[in-house]
Amino acid sequence: MSPEKPIIVIVHGAWQGPHQYAPLTQSLNDKGFTVMQPANPSTSQNRAEVAGKTCYDDANNIRTVMEEPLAAGKEVVMVCHSYGGIPGTLSLEGFQTTDRQAKGLQGGVKRVVYISSFALPAQDMSACDFLGGSYPPNMDRQDDCVAILDGSIFDEMDEETRASLMSTLAFQSTASLETRVHFVGHQLTIPKTYISCLTDTAIPLEAQRAMIAQLGEGTSVEELKCGHIPFLIPRVKSELVDMIERAALT
Repeated sequence: MSPEKPIIVIVHGAWQGPHQYAPLTQSLNDKGFTVMQPANPSTSQNRAEVAGKTCYDDANNIRTVMEEPLAAGKEVVMVCHSYGGIPGTLSLEGFQTTDRQAKGLQGGVKRVVYISSFALPAQDMSACDFLGGSYPPNMDRQDDCVAILDGSIFDEMDEETRASLMSTLAFQSTASLETRVHFVGHQLTIPKTYISCLTDTAIPLEAQRAMIAQLGEGTSVEELKCGHIPFLIPRVKSELVDMIERAALT
């Protein structure tokens, strides 16, 4: 009998939810993985719901979703995309296999996979801080939320597809992008994988490499020649899924 595969927990990027990640979820299901997708409270189609929600609210919800499988001694691999690296990393404090083993507990998160993701290089930093303290031209800060003005995050896609995907984006709280965090990637004690998207225009390669440099020992790096959202780019989706599978089974 083959060993049980770890559960995959996908942490979404900003403005996005399960709809955009369905192709990735289905491909991982097809490979025999159970996939969980915690909702980020900082993201909603209802603007009033996101006001004041921070990355800590997102992290707490991720932890709540993971509590049941971890209590059952299950192993988890966390997959963080884009903004998801911030709350995903926060949620791992005390939930890593190394943390739980120290307490005599089974299960836990055994590895984190960052996909062109914010793996903040230092404590007391926010996503906005990493971007230089201001938002890029394609983002509009509107008090309680930040809006995306164009489809540039959907690079490599035709205009019709971009327009369709733009229509599915939700509101994203300003607080989630401007709250500074106390726990970041280099503090993790489990293996890390960073999948770089080489032609990403949302989180450019030089920014990805700056974060990778601070992740420290135990970080493996994979590369995809594609834009920011590889699971929506058919020519690289299967390669991405293979990378996640390798990381999960290592």
